[in-house]
Amino acid sequence: MTKDQMAPVANPVPSFWNAEPRPLDDFRSTKDLPSEIDTLIIGSGIAGVGTAYHLLQDSSFKASIAILEARKPVSGATGRNGGH
Repeated sequence: MTKDQMAPVANPVPSFWNAEPRPLDDFRSTKDLPSEIDTLIIGSGIAGVGTAYHLLQDSSFKASIAILEARKPVSGATGRNGGH
């Protein structure tokens, strides 16, 4: 596989879910990524956001969390109904 064949593709098919701009589409809580993080979640789809949500609901969970997304939240397979 060449670098050009790797995701994310340059011009993805937009999903109906994300057709209109939303306030959190380009949200970034910090200018730079932290040098250390306790829990890193790759992807902000159903599984990623659900994981962060449930970790934060546990009052005994004191670790830091970062979610990385290539584009907009829920814009990948979840946004295109990728089988979930």
